[in-house]
Amino acid sequence: LFQRCLMKILNIDLWKLYLSYVKETKASLATY
Repeated sequence: LFQRCLMKILNIDLWKLYLSYVKETKASLATY
């Protein structure tokens, strides 16, 4: 149970990182 919860938290962190990464790439693409 604890491991599953940990995986969920890790997935959320990865999702946040992915979202911020996409935002940065889109912003840099828009400037060009």
